[in-house]
Amino acid sequence: MRNGYKIAWIVLLGIGLAKSLYAAEPAGRFLAAVKQYQEKDYAGAAAEFQQIAAGGMVNGALFYNLANAYFKSGDMGRAVLWYERAQRLLPRDPDLKFNLNYVRSLVKDEAGTTTSPLYQVLFFWNHLLSRTAILWCAVFGNMLFWMVVLLQYLLRARILRYFSYFSGLLALVFIMTAFYNYYEYAFQKQAVVLPETLAVRAGLSDEDTELFRLHAGSRVRIEKEKDDCYRILFSEGKIGWVKKSQVEVI
Repeated sequence: MRNGYKIAWIVLLGIGLAKSLYAAEPAGRFLAAVKQYQEKDYAGAAAEFQQIAAGGMVNGALFYNLANAYFKSGDMGRAVLWYERAQRLLPRDPDLKFNLNYVRSLVKDEAGTTTSPLYQVLFFWNHLLSRTAILWCAVFGNMLFWMVVLLQYLLRARILRYFSYFSGLLALVFIMTAFYNYYEYAFQKQAVVLPETLAVRAGLSDEDTELFRLHAGSRVRIEKEKDDCYRILFSEGKIGWVKKSQVEVI
């Protein structure tokens, strides 16, 4: 486990002049959280970082700090949750990757898989780049393709035809990946188990048959939503119902 915290000053400054009257509060909370973390008041630091995140600030460094504080305070479920959220924004950060893999190794349940290994090999770039980076690659790839097509039309250079094929294929790959990411985010929500132990049941009621148990930090996929419950998928053959308050969407 790598200790320390990442500074999120850029985010605090990025609130903008239009919100300058409110910038002091998140900045003050961030400084207070850092101080509490240094003083080993990890629960207090987590509470302060959580307040900043609850205010709508989306930043990988902030999420990483929050995950560290939750882990140090012994809240495995929320530690995994915020490491996972940070990883979506900072997919290549070595410290984050190390810590996320470490806490995953501490989760009691064997990791369920809802993505085929073949997909992970064929679409490796989707695990190396953030969703935002994938989207920008799609935009710039599309622009490059049309620029090459225009140059080919003006210059009549045969070599540009092959380059247009390559740039078009590259743009298509990133566009399709961006659409897949949107679909996955909108319709295949992933969540993390929060309680130390969670009974997954055959129905919505606490009296329904218990099918199996999961533990804090286990990652699941939300299959269906009804009333105050989710039907979750942990791995093949392990599907059941839990209360919404017992898991949180990444």
